[in-house]
Amino acid sequence: MGIFIKNQDSSKTDIMTAEGVHSIVHELIKDSKYILDVGCGTGVFSVQAQKDGHQVEACGLEDCKFSNVIPFKKVDFNTQPLPYMSDTFDGCIAIEIAEHLFDTHTFIQELHRVVKKGGVVVLTTPNLQNWYQRLYFLFTGCFLGFYPYEVKPKDPENNHISPILLQIYKSFIEKYFIIEKITTNRSFIPLVRIKLPFTNMFFSDTLILKLRKK
Repeated sequence: MGIFIKNQDSSKTDIMTAEGVHSIVHELIKDSKYILDVGCGTGVFSVQAQKDGHQVEACGLEDCKFSNVIPFKKVDFNTQPLPYMSDTFDGCIAIEIAEHLFDTHTFIQELHRVVKKGGVVVLTTPNLQNWYQRLYFLFTGCFLGFYPYEVKPKDPENNHISPILLQIYKSFIEKYFIIEKITTNRSFIPLVRIKLPFTNMFFSDTLILKLRKK
């Protein structure tokens, strides 16, 4: 059984995606005409991308309510490959998905497979390099928000099990992609939720990668 579900509302910002992520991803994928939304939830990103002029397909674990307007395929990324032919899409996005999967390396390989040569993949994941993640790890030996699957088997939405550390994944990613851009979303102080007037890896909560297939 799959272990990720993105619980989204019908607004432009979904519940499970941090503030500012969607607008950044839209900008990074804007030149890709035919795109795949991997782990699409209820289709917040897909629907907006279609309105912006993209040809969109989507896939995910949940039965969606927007398949009458956007082609959708149900798939469990933990047990199945992406149900698409190789070299199909101009672009592919995976927003807050990889950290929920057992085998992130295979997942990244699948994203690479389904995009055309020169195509773009935009991958987002929790930023584990910020100050509070480092501090939390220093005192607990764990990353904040990450648990073994057995701890929260009935809470898949918040069950982050695969930390994506860029220092570790960079060499693997570069076997398949050129890393064109590494950016983040908002900067803020957690708990008190105070926003800071700049974007910085040390303060932001989401890591956003723009990758181009070699």
